[in-house]
Amino acid sequence: MHLTLTGAGAAEGWLDIQRGAVTVCTDDPGYDVDLAIQADTGQMQRWLVGRVPFRDLIADGHARMLGPSRLARAFPTWFDTTYFAKGLRRAGQHHRGQAVPA
Repeated sequence: MHLTLTGAGAAEGWLDIQRGAVTVCTDDPGYDVDLAIQADTGQMQRWLVGRVPFRDLIADGHARMLGPSRLARAFPTWFDTTYFAKGLRRAGQHHRGQAVPA
């Protein structure tokens, strides 16, 4: 998968996803690209922390995907965004002076 992030924090990378393992590459590893995604960095961050559904990024023009529709539909399920959302909630509690559960 080829990922291009635009806007503040722009970056480009490739994700090699095989059998549940993800390898992130900053240089093109030379594999065939099955899915390409171009998205606004800030909007992708909002999705990863659970603040907006991925379908809204597409609908609002903040992300676009090139590749087979089955892969494009599956892409949002490849990441457990609840992990990031929980971390954000814990960080918010910590900053408000509340105890953070272990």
